[in-house]
Amino acid sequence: MLERLNVGAIDFRHVGQLPPIFAQATGANFAHLGHGEPAPRAQALIVPGNPPIGAVADPKDKKVALKRGSNVHDLMVRLIGKHGLSHSDVQPVFVPPAEARPAFERGSVDACVIWDPFTAAAQQETGARGIADRTGMVNNDAFFLGKRNLASQRPEVITDLFDVLQQTGQR
Repeated sequence: MLERLNVGAIDFRHVGQLPPIFAQATGANFAHLGHGEPAPRAQALIVPGNPPIGAVADPKDKKVALKRGSNVHDLMVRLIGKHGLSHSDVQPVFVPPAEARPAFERGSVDACVIWDPFTAAAQQETGARGIADRTGMVNNDAFFLGKRNLASQRPEVITDLFDVLQQTGQR
């Protein structure tokens, strides 16, 4: 999505805290327009509803689906460090979020690090369990990004957009 924003295919995007850093490091052209509420529980390491994985250290030598370079990638790195694992202890399977759940349901991966609404849907529809989130680690801030010229040429559009987001509880 940030690449689409960078090339002008979209005007506005809500993203987590990590992707804009990578995008800006490559020279992406967008503006930070606003900041969302922290949501440390909006991402989680989920596992099937029945054991064998019951704790964060249990995915050792297991396949874990996640989106490369995303906030959930950051979460996995932090969980590895927090629980005394090394990066070689986990087999990351880098897939887009839309492919993570099918891989998880098929058993092609043992666990998945994903964000809402994917997390909530997997828990509700498959009985998956969340065994860790960002609580106590990082706030999981969100940012609103937009085309640079939109922010400078049409600030009233941004104001109206944030007014609507505020009214609907999305900001």
